[in-house]
Amino acid sequence: MATKVINSSEELTAALKKAKGGEHFALSSGTYSLTLSNMSYSAPVTITSANGSNPANITWLKLTNVSNMTFEGLEIGRALAAGQPLDGSSMAKIAGSSNLTFNRVHVRGSLDDNSLNDGTGLIIGSSKNITITNSEFQQLYRAATFGGVENVNFVGNKVNDVRSDGINFVSAKNVNIENNFFTDFGRMKADHPDAIQFWTTNAKTASTDIVIRNNVILQGNGTGMQGIFMRDEQGHLPFERVLIENNLVYERNMPNGITVIGGKDITVRNNTVTSPKDEKANVWIRLEKIVGGSVTDNVSDAIIKATDKVNFAGNQKTTDVLRDLSRLTIANVPKMSVADLIANGIGFQNKLPSGPVSTPDSEPNRPAPGKTTGAIVDKKPITAASGSSTGVAVMFAPLTLSEVLPADLTSSSGTTSEFTTVPLSSSVWTALSTSSQLDMASWLASSSASSKG
Repeated sequence: MATKVINSSEELTAALKKAKGGEHFALSSGTYSLTLSNMSYSAPVTITSANGSNPANITWLKLTNVSNMTFEGLEIGRALAAGQPLDGSSMAKIAGSSNLTFNRVHVRGSLDDNSLNDGTGLIIGSSKNITITNSEFQQLYRAATFGGVENVNFVGNKVNDVRSDGINFVSAKNVNIENNFFTDFGRMKADHPDAIQFWTTNAKTASTDIVIRNNVILQGNGTGMQGIFMRDEQGHLPFERVLIENNLVYERNMPNGITVIGGKDITVRNNTVTSPKDEKANVWIRLEKIVGGSVTDNVSDAIIKATDKVNFAGNQKTTDVLRDLSRLTIANVPKMSVADLIANGIGFQNKLPSGPVSTPDSEPNRPAPGKTTGAIVDKKPITAASGSSTGVAVMFAPLTLSEVLPADLTSSSGTTSEFTTVPLSSSVWTALSTSSQLDMASWLASSSASSKG
Protein backbone atom coordinates (compact mmCIF):
# COMPACT_ATOMS: atom_id res chain seq x y z
CA MET A 1 0.00 0.00 0.00
CA ALA A 2 1.37 3.44 -0.94
CA THR A 3 2.63 5.77 1.79
CA LYS A 4 0.68 8.98 2.28
CA VAL A 5 2.50 12.09 3.47
CA ILE A 6 0.75 13.96 6.30
CA ASN A 7 1.34 17.63 7.12
CA SER A 8 -0.84 18.45 10.13
CA SER A 9 -2.50 16.96 13.20
CA GLU A 10 -5.94 17.50 11.68
CA GLU A 11 -4.94 15.69 8.50
CA LEU A 12 -3.50 12.80 10.52
CA THR A 13 -6.65 12.39 12.63
CA ALA A 14 -8.88 12.48 9.56
CA ALA A 15 -6.74 9.89 7.76
CA LEU A 16 -6.77 7.53 10.74
CA LYS A 17 -10.54 7.76 11.06
CA LYS A 18 -10.90 6.71 7.42
CA ALA A 19 -8.25 3.99 7.51
CA LYS A 20 -9.26 0.30 7.39
CA GLY A 21 -5.92 -1.43 7.97
CA GLY A 22 -2.46 -1.69 6.45
CA GLU A 23 -2.10 2.02 5.61
CA HIS A 24 1.24 3.85 5.95
CA PHE A 25 1.32 7.52 6.94
CA ALA A 26 4.57 9.53 6.85
CA LEU A 27 4.58 12.71 8.92
CA SER A 28 6.42 15.72 7.56
CA SER A 29 8.92 17.31 9.95
CA GLY A 30 7.13 19.31 12.61
CA THR A 31 4.98 18.85 15.71
CA TYR A 32 1.73 16.90 15.98
CA SER A 33 -0.78 15.78 18.57
CA LEU A 34 -3.07 12.79 18.25
CA THR A 35 -6.14 11.75 20.24
CA LEU A 36 -7.87 8.66 18.85
CA SER A 37 -10.53 6.34 20.24
CA ASN A 38 -12.63 3.33 19.28
CA MET A 39 -10.66 2.33 16.18
CA SER A 40 -9.86 -1.30 15.36
CA TYR A 41 -7.91 -1.89 12.16
CA SER A 42 -7.78 -5.16 10.24
CA ALA A 43 -3.98 -4.88 9.91
CA PRO A 44 -1.39 -2.58 11.49
CA VAL A 45 -1.61 1.06 10.46
CA THR A 46 1.90 2.55 10.49
CA ILE A 47 2.84 6.12 11.40
CA THR A 48 6.43 7.14 10.67
CA SER A 49 8.50 10.20 9.75
CA ALA A 50 8.83 11.40 6.18
CA ASN A 51 12.35 12.66 6.92
CA GLY A 52 14.41 10.33 9.09
CA SER A 53 17.10 12.97 9.67
CA ASN A 54 14.51 15.40 11.05
CA PRO A 55 11.80 13.19 12.59
CA ALA A 56 8.29 14.37 13.29
CA ASN A 57 7.46 14.98 16.94
CA ILE A 58 4.16 13.86 18.48
CA THR A 59 3.96 16.10 21.51
CA TRP A 60 0.82 14.42 22.92
CA LEU A 61 -0.55 10.96 22.13
CA LYS A 62 -3.76 9.55 23.60
CA LEU A 63 -5.21 6.23 22.45
CA THR A 64 -8.38 4.74 23.94
CA ASN A 65 -9.78 1.42 22.69
CA VAL A 66 -7.51 1.37 19.65
CA SER A 67 -6.13 -1.79 18.01
CA ASN A 68 -3.41 -2.47 15.41
CA MET A 69 -1.12 0.55 15.17
CA THR A 70 2.64 0.93 14.71
CA PHE A 71 4.67 4.04 15.57
CA GLU A 72 8.15 4.04 14.07
CA GLY A 73 11.01 6.50 13.67
CA LEU A 74 9.28 9.30 15.59
CA GLU A 75 9.84 11.65 18.50
CA ILE A 76 7.22 11.51 21.24
CA GLY A 77 7.49 14.18 23.91
CA ARG A 78 7.51 17.79 25.00
CA ALA A 79 8.31 20.14 27.83
CA LEU A 80 5.53 20.39 30.40
CA ALA A 81 3.54 23.58 30.68
CA ALA A 82 4.32 25.90 33.57
CA GLY A 83 2.68 24.58 36.73
CA GLN A 84 1.78 21.21 35.25
CA PRO A 85 2.33 18.50 37.91
CA LEU A 86 5.14 16.06 37.20
CA ASP A 87 3.59 12.98 38.80
CA GLY A 88 0.74 11.97 36.52
CA SER A 89 1.74 14.05 33.52
CA SER A 90 2.93 12.11 30.50
CA MET A 91 3.87 12.26 26.84
CA ALA A 92 1.40 9.51 25.95
CA LYS A 93 -1.54 7.75 27.63
CA ILE A 94 -2.96 4.51 26.29
CA ALA A 95 -6.00 2.68 27.66
CA GLY A 96 -8.05 -0.34 26.63
CA SER A 97 -5.95 -0.88 23.52
CA SER A 98 -4.17 -3.81 21.86
CA ASN A 99 -1.63 -4.80 19.23
CA LEU A 100 0.44 -1.63 19.47
CA THR A 101 4.10 -1.39 18.44
CA PHE A 102 6.59 1.39 19.16
CA ASN A 103 9.87 0.86 17.27
CA ARG A 104 12.81 3.28 17.01
CA VAL A 105 10.95 6.05 18.79
CA HIS A 106 12.57 8.71 20.95
CA VAL A 107 10.36 9.31 23.98
CA ARG A 108 11.63 12.38 25.77
CA GLY A 109 10.95 15.32 28.02
CA SER A 110 12.08 18.91 27.61
CA LEU A 111 15.70 18.06 26.72
CA ASP A 112 16.89 21.01 28.80
CA ASP A 113 19.48 18.85 30.60
CA ASN A 114 17.21 18.64 33.66
CA SER A 115 15.00 15.59 34.20
CA LEU A 116 13.66 17.08 37.45
CA ASN A 117 11.06 19.13 35.54
CA ASP A 118 9.75 16.46 33.17
CA GLY A 119 6.76 14.11 33.08
CA THR A 120 6.48 10.37 32.47
CA GLY A 121 7.05 9.00 29.00
CA LEU A 122 4.33 6.39 28.41
CA ILE A 123 1.41 5.44 30.69
CA ILE A 124 -0.26 2.28 29.44
CA GLY A 125 -3.25 0.72 31.19
CA SER A 126 -5.75 -2.11 30.61
CA SER A 127 -4.07 -3.04 27.33
CA LYS A 128 -2.52 -6.12 25.72
CA ASN A 129 -0.02 -7.11 23.05
CA ILE A 130 2.24 -4.09 23.50
CA THR A 131 5.71 -4.09 21.92
CA ILE A 132 8.35 -1.41 22.54
CA THR A 133 11.68 -2.01 20.80
CA ASN A 134 14.91 -0.28 19.78
CA SER A 135 13.79 2.99 21.35
CA GLU A 136 15.22 5.62 23.69
CA PHE A 137 13.59 7.14 26.78
CA GLN A 138 15.37 10.33 27.80
CA GLN A 139 14.99 13.12 30.38
CA LEU A 140 11.74 11.96 31.96
CA TYR A 141 10.20 11.59 35.41
CA ARG A 142 9.63 7.90 34.65
CA ALA A 143 10.21 6.18 31.33
CA ALA A 144 7.03 4.06 31.22
CA THR A 145 4.32 2.78 33.58
CA PHE A 146 2.18 -0.28 32.82
CA GLY A 147 -0.95 -1.31 34.72
CA GLY A 148 -3.43 -4.10 34.00
CA VAL A 149 -1.50 -5.20 30.94
CA GLU A 150 -0.91 -8.52 29.19
CA ASN A 151 1.71 -9.65 26.68
CA VAL A 152 4.23 -6.82 26.91
CA ASN A 153 7.62 -6.88 25.18
CA PHE A 154 10.08 -4.17 26.26
CA VAL A 155 13.19 -5.13 24.30
CA GLY A 156 16.39 -3.46 23.13
CA ASN A 157 15.68 -0.01 24.56
CA LYS A 158 17.84 2.64 26.23
CA VAL A 159 16.55 4.46 29.32
CA ASN A 160 18.71 7.38 30.42
CA ASP A 161 18.60 10.70 32.27
CA VAL A 162 15.46 9.66 34.18
CA ARG A 163 14.64 11.15 37.57
CA SER A 164 12.66 8.33 39.17
CA ASP A 165 11.94 4.76 37.99
CA GLY A 166 12.75 3.38 34.59
CA ILE A 167 9.80 1.06 33.96
CA ASN A 168 6.98 0.21 36.41
CA PHE A 169 4.49 -2.66 36.32
CA VAL A 170 1.40 -3.57 38.33
CA SER A 171 -1.08 -6.36 37.53
CA ALA A 172 0.93 -7.46 34.51
CA LYS A 173 0.91 -10.86 32.82
CA ASN A 174 3.31 -12.32 30.26
CA VAL A 175 5.98 -9.63 30.37
CA ASN A 176 9.34 -9.84 28.60
CA ILE A 177 12.00 -7.25 29.58
CA GLU A 178 15.14 -8.04 27.66
CA ASN A 179 18.34 -6.51 26.25
CA ASN A 180 17.73 -3.02 27.66
CA PHE A 181 20.25 -0.46 28.93
CA PHE A 182 19.49 1.78 31.96
CA THR A 183 21.92 4.52 32.96
CA ASP A 184 22.50 8.10 34.15
CA PHE A 185 19.48 8.44 36.45
CA GLY A 186 19.39 11.75 38.34
CA ARG A 187 17.16 11.60 41.41
CA MET A 188 15.91 14.05 43.97
CA LYS A 189 16.95 13.23 47.51
CA ALA A 190 13.48 11.94 48.42
CA ASP A 191 13.30 9.60 45.40
CA HIS A 192 14.03 5.88 45.50
CA PRO A 193 14.40 5.05 41.80
CA ASP A 194 14.50 1.55 40.36
CA ALA A 195 15.46 0.65 36.82
CA ILE A 196 12.74 -2.03 36.81
CA GLN A 197 10.00 -2.19 39.45
CA PHE A 198 6.89 -4.31 40.05
CA TRP A 199 4.47 -3.65 42.91
CA THR A 200 0.96 -4.52 44.12
CA THR A 201 -0.23 -1.39 45.98
CA ASN A 202 -3.94 -0.88 45.14
CA ALA A 203 -3.83 -3.83 42.71
CA LYS A 204 -6.51 -6.52 42.48
CA THR A 205 -4.54 -9.12 40.53
CA ALA A 206 -0.99 -10.42 40.75
CA SER A 207 1.74 -10.07 38.13
CA THR A 208 2.74 -13.42 36.63
CA ASP A 209 4.91 -15.03 33.95
CA ILE A 210 7.71 -12.47 33.85
CA VAL A 211 11.11 -12.70 32.15
CA ILE A 212 13.80 -10.10 32.99
CA ARG A 213 16.90 -11.05 31.03
CA ASN A 214 20.12 -9.63 29.53
CA ASN A 215 19.60 -6.10 30.87
CA VAL A 216 22.46 -3.76 31.78
CA ILE A 217 21.94 -1.27 34.63
CA LEU A 218 24.91 1.06 35.13
CA GLN A 219 24.99 4.17 37.30
CA GLY A 220 27.19 5.98 34.79
CA ASN A 221 27.21 9.74 35.44
CA GLY A 222 24.00 9.56 37.46
CA THR A 223 23.28 9.68 41.17
CA GLY A 224 22.39 6.03 41.51
CA MET A 225 19.33 3.85 41.22
CA GLN A 226 18.33 0.40 42.32
CA GLY A 227 18.25 -2.47 39.88
CA ILE A 228 15.29 -4.87 39.82
CA PHE A 229 12.79 -4.46 42.66
CA MET A 230 9.61 -6.53 43.08
CA ARG A 231 7.51 -6.32 46.22
CA ASP A 232 4.02 -7.58 47.09
CA GLU A 233 2.98 -4.77 49.43
CA GLN A 234 -0.45 -6.34 50.01
CA GLY A 235 0.99 -9.68 51.06
CA HIS A 236 -1.53 -11.82 49.18
CA LEU A 237 -0.68 -11.13 45.49
CA PRO A 238 2.68 -12.90 45.11
CA PHE A 239 4.59 -12.66 41.85
CA GLU A 240 4.49 -16.02 40.09
CA ARG A 241 6.76 -17.71 37.57
CA VAL A 242 9.48 -15.09 37.40
CA LEU A 243 12.84 -15.57 35.67
CA ILE A 244 15.58 -12.99 36.39
CA GLU A 245 18.56 -14.08 34.34
CA ASN A 246 21.87 -12.69 33.06
CA ASN A 247 21.40 -9.08 34.18
CA LEU A 248 24.19 -6.70 35.19
CA VAL A 249 23.68 -4.12 37.95
CA TYR A 250 26.49 -1.75 38.95
CA GLU A 251 25.67 1.22 41.17
CA ARG A 252 26.21 2.81 44.56
CA ASN A 253 24.16 4.65 47.22
CA MET A 254 21.23 2.16 47.16
CA PRO A 255 21.36 -1.52 48.17
CA ASN A 256 18.63 -3.35 46.22
CA GLY A 257 20.39 -4.81 43.20
CA ILE A 258 17.84 -7.59 42.73
CA THR A 259 15.08 -7.88 45.33
CA VAL A 260 11.91 -9.99 45.26
CA ILE A 261 9.59 -9.89 48.28
CA GLY A 262 6.54 -12.15 48.00
CA GLY A 263 6.53 -14.72 45.22
CA LYS A 264 6.15 -18.27 43.95
CA ASP A 265 8.49 -20.08 41.57
CA ILE A 266 11.14 -17.36 41.41
CA THR A 267 14.40 -18.08 39.55
CA VAL A 268 17.38 -15.74 39.88
CA ARG A 269 20.43 -17.03 38.02
CA ASN A 270 23.62 -15.88 36.34
CA ASN A 271 23.33 -12.22 37.34
CA THR A 272 26.07 -9.84 38.47
CA VAL A 273 25.08 -7.30 41.13
CA THR A 274 27.86 -5.16 42.54
CA SER A 275 29.08 -1.79 43.78
CA PRO A 276 32.48 -0.11 44.22
CA LYS A 277 34.63 -1.95 46.70
CA ASP A 278 35.15 1.29 48.67
CA GLU A 279 31.39 1.89 48.98
CA LYS A 280 30.30 1.63 52.63
CA ALA A 281 27.07 -0.29 51.89
CA ASN A 282 27.04 -3.19 49.49
CA VAL A 283 24.49 -4.01 46.79
CA TRP A 284 22.63 -7.26 47.31
CA ILE A 285 20.46 -10.00 45.87
CA ARG A 286 17.62 -10.49 48.33
CA LEU A 287 14.64 -12.88 48.39
CA GLU A 288 11.98 -12.82 51.09
CA LYS A 289 8.63 -14.55 51.49
CA ILE A 290 9.28 -16.77 48.47
CA VAL A 291 7.88 -20.27 47.98
CA GLY A 292 9.76 -22.33 45.40
CA GLY A 293 12.58 -21.35 43.12
CA SER A 294 16.33 -20.92 43.10
CA VAL A 295 19.16 -18.39 43.37
CA THR A 296 22.14 -19.87 41.56
CA ASP A 297 25.44 -18.94 39.91
CA ASN A 298 25.18 -15.21 40.63
CA VAL A 299 27.94 -12.75 41.44
CA SER A 300 27.01 -10.25 44.16
CA ASP A 301 28.36 -8.20 47.03
CA ALA A 302 25.89 -10.00 49.30
CA ILE A 303 23.12 -12.59 49.15
CA ILE A 304 20.31 -12.12 51.67
CA LYS A 305 18.08 -15.08 52.36
CA ALA A 306 14.84 -14.56 54.25
CA THR A 307 13.25 -17.82 53.21
CA ASP A 308 14.10 -21.49 53.56
CA LYS A 309 11.94 -22.51 50.59
CA VAL A 310 14.38 -21.47 47.86
CA ASN A 311 17.54 -23.25 46.69
CA PHE A 312 20.67 -21.09 47.04
CA ALA A 313 23.74 -22.56 45.31
CA GLY A 314 26.87 -21.67 43.38
CA ASN A 315 26.81 -17.93 44.10
CA GLN A 316 30.11 -16.06 44.39
CA LYS A 317 31.26 -12.89 46.08
CA THR A 318 32.20 -10.02 43.75
CA THR A 319 35.70 -9.55 45.11
CA ASP A 320 36.47 -13.25 44.65
CA VAL A 321 35.77 -13.47 40.93
CA LEU A 322 36.07 -10.10 39.17
CA ARG A 323 39.34 -9.79 37.29
CA ASP A 324 40.44 -6.20 37.95
CA LEU A 325 39.39 -4.99 41.38
CA SER A 326 41.60 -1.90 41.09
CA ARG A 327 38.98 -0.27 38.84
CA LEU A 328 36.09 -1.10 41.18
CA THR A 329 36.13 2.25 42.99
CA ILE A 330 33.71 5.12 43.59
CA ALA A 331 35.91 7.44 41.51
CA ASN A 332 35.64 5.10 38.53
CA VAL A 333 31.84 4.62 38.59
CA PRO A 334 31.21 6.82 35.51
CA LYS A 335 34.01 5.09 33.61
CA MET A 336 33.08 1.46 34.19
CA SER A 337 32.29 -0.58 31.11
CA VAL A 338 30.41 -3.84 30.79
CA ALA A 339 33.68 -5.66 30.11
CA ASP A 340 35.09 -4.46 33.45
CA LEU A 341 32.29 -6.24 35.30
CA ILE A 342 32.27 -9.69 33.71
CA ALA A 343 33.63 -12.67 35.65
CA ASN A 344 34.81 -15.80 33.86
CA GLY A 345 32.11 -18.45 33.67
CA ILE A 346 29.73 -17.08 36.30
CA GLY A 347 27.25 -14.26 36.65
CA PHE A 348 26.37 -11.92 33.82
CA GLN A 349 27.87 -12.74 30.43
CA ASN A 350 27.63 -10.47 27.41
CA LYS A 351 25.92 -12.86 25.02
CA LEU A 352 24.85 -10.35 22.38
CA PRO A 353 27.21 -10.06 19.38
CA SER A 354 26.91 -6.27 19.03
CA GLY A 355 27.02 -5.25 22.69
CA PRO A 356 24.87 -5.50 25.79
CA VAL A 357 21.82 -3.84 24.24
CA SER A 358 20.41 -2.62 20.96
CA THR A 359 20.09 1.16 21.05
CA PRO A 360 18.12 3.32 18.62
CA ASP A 361 19.66 4.57 15.42
CA SER A 362 21.15 8.00 15.94
CA GLU A 363 19.43 10.90 14.25
CA PRO A 364 21.58 13.84 13.00
CA ASN A 365 19.22 16.42 14.52
CA ARG A 366 18.54 14.60 17.76
CA PRO A 367 19.51 16.70 20.80
CA ALA A 368 22.48 15.38 22.71
CA PRO A 369 21.74 13.32 25.83
CA GLY A 370 21.37 15.38 28.98
CA LYS A 371 24.07 15.51 31.59
CA THR A 372 23.45 14.84 35.24
CA THR A 373 25.23 16.81 37.90
CA GLY A 374 26.23 13.84 40.01
CA ALA A 375 24.63 15.42 43.07
CA ILE A 376 21.36 14.45 44.70
CA VAL A 377 19.02 17.43 44.74
CA ASP A 378 17.39 17.95 48.12
CA LYS A 379 13.87 19.09 47.24
CA LYS A 380 10.42 18.28 48.54
CA PRO A 381 8.75 15.26 46.90
CA ILE A 382 6.34 16.04 44.10
CA THR A 383 2.73 15.28 44.96
CA ALA A 384 0.49 13.13 42.77
CA ALA A 385 -1.50 14.65 39.95
CA SER A 386 -5.22 15.05 40.46
CA GLY A 387 -6.30 13.96 36.98
CA SER A 388 -5.62 11.30 34.38
CA SER A 389 -6.89 10.08 31.08
CA THR A 390 -10.03 7.99 30.75
CA GLY A 391 -9.71 4.37 31.76
CA VAL A 392 -5.96 4.25 32.46
CA ALA A 393 -6.03 2.05 35.53
CA VAL A 394 -2.41 2.42 36.62
CA MET A 395 -0.71 3.49 39.80
CA PHE A 396 2.54 5.25 40.43
CA ALA A 397 5.29 3.54 42.31
CA PRO A 398 5.07 3.39 46.08
CA LEU A 399 8.11 4.49 47.98
CA THR A 400 10.24 1.37 48.19
CA LEU A 401 11.26 -0.09 51.51
CA SER A 402 14.65 -0.62 53.06
CA GLU A 403 16.80 1.89 51.25
CA VAL A 404 19.48 1.58 53.94
CA LEU A 405 21.37 -1.48 55.05
CA PRO A 406 19.63 -3.04 58.10
CA ALA A 407 21.70 -2.67 61.23
CA ASP A 408 21.80 -6.38 62.05
CA LEU A 409 23.34 -7.14 58.63
CA THR A 410 26.32 -4.82 59.09
CA SER A 411 29.61 -4.99 60.82
CA SER A 412 31.05 -2.12 62.81
CA SER A 413 32.52 -0.71 59.58
CA GLY A 414 29.11 -0.48 57.97
CA THR A 415 29.65 -3.15 55.31
CA THR A 416 28.21 -6.65 55.17
CA SER A 417 30.32 -8.78 57.44
CA GLU A 418 30.21 -12.01 55.46
CA PHE A 419 29.08 -13.26 52.07
CA THR A 420 26.37 -15.46 53.50
CA THR A 421 22.65 -16.06 53.27
CA VAL A 422 21.39 -13.99 56.18
CA PRO A 423 17.81 -14.15 57.47
CA LEU A 424 16.29 -10.81 58.43
CA SER A 425 15.23 -10.60 62.04
CA SER A 426 11.57 -10.07 62.86
CA SER A 427 12.33 -6.59 64.20
CA VAL A 428 14.03 -5.56 60.98
CA TRP A 429 11.21 -7.02 58.88
CA THR A 430 8.63 -5.10 60.92
CA ALA A 431 10.53 -1.85 60.41
CA LEU A 432 10.86 -2.45 56.68
CA SER A 433 7.22 -3.40 56.28
CA THR A 434 5.99 -0.16 57.81
CA SER A 435 7.73 2.10 55.27
CA SER A 436 5.41 4.81 54.00
CA GLN A 437 3.64 4.30 50.68
CA LEU A 438 2.54 6.83 48.08
CA ASP A 439 -1.26 6.83 48.27
CA MET A 440 -2.68 6.87 44.73
CA ALA A 441 -6.30 6.17 45.66
CA SER A 442 -7.42 9.71 44.89
CA TRP A 443 -5.65 9.65 41.56
CA LEU A 444 -7.28 6.37 40.60
CA ALA A 445 -10.70 7.65 41.68
CA SER A 446 -10.34 10.52 39.24
CA SER A 447 -9.46 8.30 36.27
CA SER A 448 -12.46 9.59 34.37
CA ALA A 449 -10.89 13.04 34.20
CA SER A 450 -9.85 14.17 30.74
CA SER A 451 -7.00 16.54 31.49
CA LYS A 452 -4.21 16.45 28.92
CA GLY A 453 -0.96 14.81 29.96
